[in-house]
Amino acid sequence: MQGTVRRDPVRLRLGLAGDDFGYAIDFGLPRQPVTSAFALDPEVKREAVWAAPLLRPSELLTDRSGTALRIRDGRSWLAVPDAVHPFDSMLSEYTDPQRAPELLTVRERIRSWRFYDHLRTDADAPARRAQIDTRALSSPCFRSGW
Repeated sequence: MQGTVRRDPVRLRLGLAGDDFGYAIDFGLPRQPVTSAFALDPEVKREAVWAAPLLRPSELLTDRSGTALRIRDGRSWLAVPDAVHPFDSMLSEYTDPQRAPELLTVRERIRSWRFYDHLRTDADAPARRAQIDTRALSSPCFRSGW
């Protein structure tokens, strides 16, 4: 086995689509090296909400790149610079029922999901062991931390 140097960024892309709305998030390691206890915490690179089962530019309703947010306003876009921190999701941090009601709809849909798993809660449970601190995204789909 031979080791190699990673050429592509470390990232994870997740998405969901229903009949009325779709949502996608792309997050990974920070672009700029950071010297802090949170240097390896992920940041959101891009997020999108669209009004169809498939993502097409014409169906895009909300688009987030970095910390800037664009919201569809008829045939044009409303730009909201620095709307969200790099480590937060637009679903949890930006709420404007008049300009972006689809964000609230998608957020509440994800929030209503239930995932059942057996998690140990005894004194010797792995989750109770000492470990390196990490910052958890406050998005409803990441409430459990990482």
